[in-house]
Amino acid sequence: MLNGEFDAFIFDMDGVITDTEPLHAEAERITCRQYGFEAPLSEWEKFRGKTAEDVFGHLIANFGGGRDLSVSEMIAYKTKIYLGLAEIGMPSVPGAVEFIKLARPRVDKIALATSSNSAIQRAVFDSLGLHRYFDAVTTGDDLNRGKPDPQAYLLSLQKIGLPASRCLVIEDSDNGVKAAVGAGCRVCGITTSFPGELLSALGAALIVDSYEQLEDMLGLRAAK
Repeated sequence: MLNGEFDAFIFDMDGVITDTEPLHAEAERITCRQYGFEAPLSEWEKFRGKTAEDVFGHLIANFGGGRDLSVSEMIAYKTKIYLGLAEIGMPSVPGAVEFIKLARPRVDKIALATSSNSAIQRAVFDSLGLHRYFDAVTTGDDLNRGKPDPQAYLLSLQKIGLPASRCLVIEDSDNGVKAAVGAGCRVCGITTSFPGELLSALGAALIVDSYEQLEDMLGLRAAK
């Protein structure tokens, strides 16, 4: 237990552990071009925290020109492109990996709740050496409903066997904060993707600009 406050951390991945939202967006735009259509850049602001099924379902319905395109085929192509882009470098959010390592012995459980699919999640964990720090992983492959639906966090809570009130979720997106709040968790919004004012308005109890700030708030830096 960490200072009596939390028994577990549940992390989102993209924008929270990895600075890879631009890689996702680029892979999705390349995929759209491969399948014969384009979408405005402004569309990608809506997709943070969404599953690939939701992303490509929306893109096909709104920009696919009525063609009978396969969501699953587009997801497979996007995943291949993303993994190729990620091989060039898997950028992490500054301080994220260090925070996870520091927190591991101080809480009972650490979990992941990401909308990315399991292939992408494994690639991230392989690259950053994170597998051994996590007790439970929930990916977009496990979900029928993507964020902002709370399913990802409800499944994570079920896997770690702890009540929502004892868990701190770390999220960067509007959809992610909505999902975590909807599951009853307390949320720390990190401002890597959206302004703190927005994340706070959506229900994030804590707002930080960096993991150093979060370490200070939780008393972790003093415990180093």
